[in-house]
Amino acid sequence: MSIQGTAGEVAADWAAATREALVAVVGEAAAARVLDRLLPVVPAGYDELNWPNSAAIDLPIIDRIASTVADDAVETAMMHFTEAGTNEWRFRVYHGGSAVPIADLLPLLDQLGFRAIDERAFSFHLGARSVWLHDVGVQVPEGIDLTPEARAEVQRAFVAEFENTVEVDGLNRLVLRAGLTARQVELLRAYARYLRQIGFPFSQQYIETTLVRHAGIAAQLVQLFTARFTPDDGDRTAEADVARAGIVDALDAVPSLDDDRTLRALLALIEATVRTNAFRPGPNAGYRDVIAFKFDTSKVPDLPLPRPLYEIWVCSPRVEGVHLRNGRIARGGIRWSDRREDFRTEVLGLVKAQIVKNAVIVPTGSKGGFFPKALPDPAVDRDAWLAEGVASYRVFISGLLDLTDNRASGQIVPPARVVRPIVPSP
Repeated sequence: MSIQGTAGEVAADWAAATREALVAVVGEAAAARVLDRLLPVVPAGYDELNWPNSAAIDLPIIDRIASTVADDAVETAMMHFTEAGTNEWRFRVYHGGSAVPIADLLPLLDQLGFRAIDERAFSFHLGARSVWLHDVGVQVPEGIDLTPEARAEVQRAFVAEFENTVEVDGLNRLVLRAGLTARQVELLRAYARYLRQIGFPFSQQYIETTLVRHAGIAAQLVQLFTARFTPDDGDRTAEADVARAGIVDALDAVPSLDDDRTLRALLALIEATVRTNAFRPGPNAGYRDVIAFKFDTSKVPDLPLPRPLYEIWVCSPRVEGVHLRNGRIARGGIRWSDRREDFRTEVLGLVKAQIVKNAVIVPTGSKGGFFPKALPDPAVDRDAWLAEGVASYRVFISGLLDLTDNRASGQIVPPARVVRPIVPSP
């Protein structure tokens, strides 16, 4: 949204001009209510640094947050002032309760691809309630067209980062660079994290920078995934073939062999996926809190031996986990691992032991393992540490069950909104 005005307009009567601008946004009755409540508590300097029509955006949001029960409610807005450069915007963060430390705020913007230039903060105190407005000047990367749709999505991504419903890393730059949603970025992140567990030679940071450097291919990978697994009606095979052909053509133009290898590894994982819960409904922006993929392991390149018959990978901001099964009938347990970087290697070793151990009971073995990623310090609060571990286990199991068929009245009942490509029996 572009903001414009004149210094004379502000100097003459800022409050009257703000009332006029606010009426145009929310109507006369709502404007009167908001102004009666907020004008008396406008902090010093706010009226000198903000045009009336930018205040007409700020004040209803501040009023809304002040009226919520939660102390840590957060909303955002983006504004472009006419006197600023074409790639210079104001990113506004409205937070209930307390100020957000700048050291916490700037990394969230940086990982979305913004370059912070300056920051100013204003506090609105309404009785016992306080709302902070952090106004951050940011530079947008060259070549990015910040359409209203793009702004809305990057604002949603920021809130998701702030609320820890998505992870904060360089892949979030794909919201701006590739026009992806935060949820679509999560899909690529889940595949990238699986590559780490199977011993892919390049670091997570390199995978992130590769995808951002080739943002167009990243978007095509998501297109292929969506074509294969969206449960809506349509010719999935034809759409997937078109998407894959586009990716292969684009890969031929990638000059770096390492970039090419990384992108082809992600392509292979998408094609090795036979089930996902990515389109099942849930509470996190309408989706599940956790992403789960089931792999045809024969199609996963460079998978450490022995290859399990079935494998499910579970990934979320809270927990990562894997379940390996060597046969249709198998026995094994679930392990709470403390090996963040290579817990799959630990689980694979346990599977090998299970194969021998169970040989006289069932044909083969299985094993699962999960790593809780948000554990508090047990030396400070062991009960909280244990509670988070148990909660992470439940999240992990929910991801496994999302892909698991049920049996009712002698019939196999597949999970809702899970596409199940036909896989030949082994």
